[in-house]
Amino acid sequence: MRVGLISDVYGNRVALETVLAALARDAPDRIVCLGDCAVMGPDPAGSLDLLETLGCPVILGNADVELFTDPARVVEIEERPLMRDLILWTQRQLEERQLAFARTFVPTIELDLGSGVRLLCFHGSPRSNMEIIDRSTSPEDLAEAIEGSTATLLAGGHTHTQLMRRFGEQWLINPGSVGMTFCRTRIDRPNSAPPWAEYAIVTVEHGAIDVSLRAVPLDLARVRAQAPADMPFRDEWLMDWADPIG
Repeated sequence: MRVGLISDVYGNRVALETVLAALARDAPDRIVCLGDCAVMGPDPAGSLDLLETLGCPVILGNADVELFTDPARVVEIEERPLMRDLILWTQRQLEERQLAFARTFVPTIELDLGSGVRLLCFHGSPRSNMEIIDRSTSPEDLAEAIEGSTATLLAGGHTHTQLMRRFGEQWLINPGSVGMTFCRTRIDRPNSAPPWAEYAIVTVEHGAIDVSLRAVPLDLARVRAQAPADMPFRDEWLMDWADPIG
């Protein structure tokens, strides 16, 4: 059994297309999206449409909840202008069919990968899509976060950073971010270091487990061309995707 894991698309349709092209070559039996699909990026509608065509399970991320938050409530609770304006703008980009798809997102899903290996998928932690699990999480806090989870493999997103961590007889996996990587890997060549979109492949065969954390380079010109003129804080978003210098 081979499963492709993607997460944190953040409305970056071009990055999602790039990862899905790579996954097509990997030919997994299933794909799971670990959430945060649309908010904060230039093409939330296109990203959701593309995800829907996959027919894969999608986990409800903390940013996905903002798709359904009342606009007046967003204005009331979100003090950061960039976040507030992008959430409200994203809501206006979506039609009811896309919101209906987002309503199918689930808090967790557990898959049987064969040979007694089970994979539990969530966003932040099994108990909360806001909780952070990373390499610095203490064993005590980690034990609380995954309490009651007996799956061999536990996969979450949320931190935008790839992770493979052993905890007792369990493994924690984070595939990183498709559309908003926090730590960008760069090719060691001057003036040609594009950011990457990240994902993971989990393979279980005859009881053997293989986890591969992967990254694929992005076409920066295509990424930038997504940003419509009316996108709030468009210039700031474009700066994140500028051609690297030297």
